Amino acid sequence: MSESASELAKVFIMQQARLETNHQTLKLLGELVNKNCYAKCVPKPGSSLSSSEQSCTNMCVAKYIKTWDHIQATMIAKVAPQPSGSPESEFVKD
Repeated sequence: MSESASELAKVFIMQQARLETNHQTLKLLGELVNKNCYAKCVPKPGSSLSSSEQSCTNMCVAKYIKTWDHIQATMIAKVAPQPSGSPESEFVKD
């Protein structure tokens, strides 16, 4: 396999791994939201949600998404290479 084909294969595999990770993360987030928000906001399930149940569920889901976004941004910042001499680079040494 040529070097460019090898690089292309690496990129493809990394993209597939990233997609699978995103899929698993979304699935886990959905399960957590479903379990926790539904249990908290819909104490007596019926044929439809009341306006207060809808509002509660929307706020609960928004909190999970905001929290997940914060965690993801923090993790990306920790993994991203830092310029040498920056305070963050002192913690990320090999």
